[in-house]
Amino acid sequence: MTEIFQPRFYRKWTSSSRLVGFNVQVDETDLAVRASAELSKETKELVIKHRQDLLGYAKDHPRFLTSFKPLPVEPGVPEIVRLMADSAAQYDVGPMAAVAGAIAELVGEALLQRIRESTETAGRPAEVIIENGGDCFMKTDEPATVTLYAGPESPFQDKLRLRIDSHDGPRGVCTSSGTMGHSVSFGKADAVVILARSAALADAAATAICNAVKEPERIKEIIEKEEKRGKLLGLVIAMGKHLGAWGEIEII
Repeated sequence: MTEIFQPRFYRKWTSSSRLVGFNVQVDETDLAVRASAELSKETKELVIKHRQDLLGYAKDHPRFLTSFKPLPVEPGVPEIVRLMADSAAQYDVGPMAAVAGAIAELVGEALLQRIRESTETAGRPAEVIIENGGDCFMKTDEPATVTLYAGPESPFQDKLRLRIDSHDGPRGVCTSSGTMGHSVSFGKADAVVILARSAALADAAATAICNAVKEPERIKEIIEKEEKRGKLLGLVIAMGKHLGAWGEIEII
């Protein structure tokens, strides 16, 4: 499981007066966390566990790290393997298309549970935001604002922000690009942003939908298709001067 590390320049845009902020890095996994409590030690332990589970499985199943198509997994596999495989299968992509979202989701869910069970945070809402290479898990009592980054040449640069409401349950907000970054993409969209109840599913969907956006004329068709499928909560596609959006995403 390797990737080229790139400085997360967009993290300087984040702010929160009521949540504790900290970063956790384990090899290629680099998380920026905002939470109701300082849980950096617990976060690192969770990241190590899920990475070990994934890499341990991959030793016997090396195609899990390289396949561009879904792969079946046997019963009893580690939680992260199951989540990645199930999410990828729903969008006909390889399991690694869901890895960043899966780590963010599993760590985020565990941190929420620890906050709820802790006597130190009794009476305070359990809130967690985890950003993992631009893919996010979030559960907040108040709406959170996410900046859409479509690249330095985009006419939407620094102009669009998305308000995400997760008071009734965790949300995954994941982005894929065919024109930026190191991840493999077969599309040409500057940015595809997905909102879903699962960060792993949002990650897989972002990859698949970005792959499908090869010309602006397809934006409307793709959005209408996803609305009918009913797997996602929202979708934004930016390509050049063209922008399409649908779902539970408020553009501000």
